Amino acid sequence: LIFDLGSSHIRTGLSCHKTPDLIFPSAFPTGNHDFPIDQSLPEDFDPSFAIVDGEVDNIDRITYIFASVYDRYFDFSKAEPNDLRIVLTTTPYGTIRNSEILAQDAFELLGADKLLMKPPAVYT
Repeated sequence: LIFDLGSSHIRTGLSCHKTPDLIFPSAFPTGNHDFPIDQSLPEDFDPSFAIVDGEVDNIDRITYIFASVYDRYFDFSKAEPNDLRIVLTTTPYGTIRNSEILAQDAFELLGADKLLMKPPAVYT
């Protein structure tokens, strides 16, 4: 499961797919961290962002995003995936705090077996 965490948009997909399956804004209405990722943003809203300058700015929103994406790929009524590998993009010199937040969600929330975090340029 791949997460390209951008300040403007977040792209997600499975490694076996050539292009991202989901692309949605990092922005969400302030105070509404559980705003659905597939819903259009209201025209006049006070924006907050999940990611700012490549770093997690809203932990609750990132957790909601990870859980929402996971639920789209893996049916909760079936067994959890075996050997779940998570790939995340990060800034080249990201903070330890940012890495800790992302790793905690990957391992504790999603139950990842492996995690790879690299800057996007490494993947191109």
